Amino acid sequence: MQTLIGHPLLALFAIIASGYLLGSVKIKEISLGTSGVLFTALLFGHLGASIPKEFSQLGVLFFVYGIGIGAGPRFIRAFKERGLSYALVALLTIVLGALVTLLVATFFGLKAPLSVGLFAGALTSTPGLAAALQVIDDGRVSVAYGVAYPFGVIGVVLFVQLFPKLMGLNLVEVAKSVEGENKQPPVQNAWFTVANPSLDGKKLDDVNLIHRLEAVVTRVIKQSGIVPALDDVILQHGDTLRAVGREEDLKLLEELVGPRSDSFEEPESSIATKTIVVSEEGVAGKTLLELQLRTCYGVTVTRLWRDDFLTVPGGAMTLELGDTIRIVGNESSLEQVTKLVGRDEQRLNETPFLPLATSLLLGVAVGLVPITISPSLTFRLGMAGGPLFVALLVGHVGRLGPLRFRVPVAARLFIKELGLVLFLAGAGCKAGSSLVAVLKANGLSLLISGLLITTLPLLGGFILAFKVLKIDLPSSLGLMCGAMTSTPGLGATTDAAKSDIPALAYATVYPVALISVTIAAQLLALFLN
Repeated sequence: MQTLIGHPLLALFAIIASGYLLGSVKIKEISLGTSGVLFTALLFGHLGASIPKEFSQLGVLFFVYGIGIGAGPRFIRAFKERGLSYALVALLTIVLGALVTLLVATFFGLKAPLSVGLFAGALTSTPGLAAALQVIDDGRVSVAYGVAYPFGVIGVVLFVQLFPKLMGLNLVEVAKSVEGENKQPPVQNAWFTVANPSLDGKKLDDVNLIHRLEAVVTRVIKQSGIVPALDDVILQHGDTLRAVGREEDLKLLEELVGPRSDSFEEPESSIATKTIVVSEEGVAGKTLLELQLRTCYGVTVTRLWRDDFLTVPGGAMTLELGDTIRIVGNESSLEQVTKLVGRDEQRLNETPFLPLATSLLLGVAVGLVPITISPSLTFRLGMAGGPLFVALLVGHVGRLGPLRFRVPVAARLFIKELGLVLFLAGAGCKAGSSLVAVLKANGLSLLISGLLITTLPLLGGFILAFKVLKIDLPSSLGLMCGAMTSTPGLGATTDAAKSDIPALAYATVYPVALISVTIAAQLLALFLN
């Protein structure tokens, strides 16, 4: 046992293995998950184990980068779609948490390390803990975090499960109603007979309204047979156009072209469809207009899937590695485009290390830049905030010149999970040496404080979302899980609602909450120190 505790690498992997074992234990469908590593690290630290601080610092860097690079592609788009109301809920929740922390710190006479640790633990924010440790290098921060964390996990889970029932609302029924209102219209096929006299004799490319619609003409059926929908195809009265799009655009196309049919029997032809994955660097970052697939190959792109989102692409749409596209054309043309766009899918599993190292370097540099609020108050984003900010930015941009920043999903999840366990193992070991002394001196006050810091911001944020901003119930609950950075809470919400609506709200607000709690933890540490 002494050999195990005394050897850093043996101790590290023993902490990780036992932590995952503890985290897998479920009580009423609630488990600690990866956070079990923190609690086994506290025990090992109490017994005398020590983990080099460089492991913990590297862990923070990997963890927040993995979060940011994954959230980046959705971050800006979500703000454009949903406005600032979601961000307002997250900010209010974090501000309330900070204010309650100041109040309980004053009332119970808690020192800065304990107060800031309670704040991060009650909001279940590991980046908040990492940010606090950048300012206060004190093991009591992690001890307080460990005391408050269970309240943060259980409190959010119980809230999202019980509060709808207390309000007399059926969460499943409400979610179904919201899905019906917000459901994206499906993409479908339709056939149109050219009956508009003004189109007779015109090239397909000359019909400007067609190009302005989010519908794609995929083939033209003439008396002589089926031809690809190339720009120079001459339309004639009686031709049949096959198009792909959403109902609204298909109705407009019908007004322009002529009568519509949804069950036209096409004659046999050499025109076929193929679904391929974009995996060639040469086309990534280029628009469909730049690639000129219709002009050069006689192929039309009819659908594009990215991040599980389906769209009918226009010429301005940019292709990225990992996109899935459906193309229409003759067999030989489809094979040529496949070679151009997506022959080698193995590349999708390769992690580009130059962009990864470059963005991590930039993140560390940004984290070290001092930010002065007043002559007496200066802070840094640190190893938690700096890499997170840069990861969100490059995740949104996707590429910069030859640098492709997006990381394969499996690699991103591995980086995030590895970073998290390294950080929790290091932080927990350091805290374990003072665990018993802190609990003896402040045990009851820490428990009460953690409960208040979890409950009051949760209630305040939910009232703002549901009552004031009139956000639907499933989204409001998802927002609160994101604002409290509670993944277990999100799992409980989506399970109770039988819907992905809470997850969409969670994904929108989660990056805002992470950045806010990271900055708030450092400001609290500086203010209370």
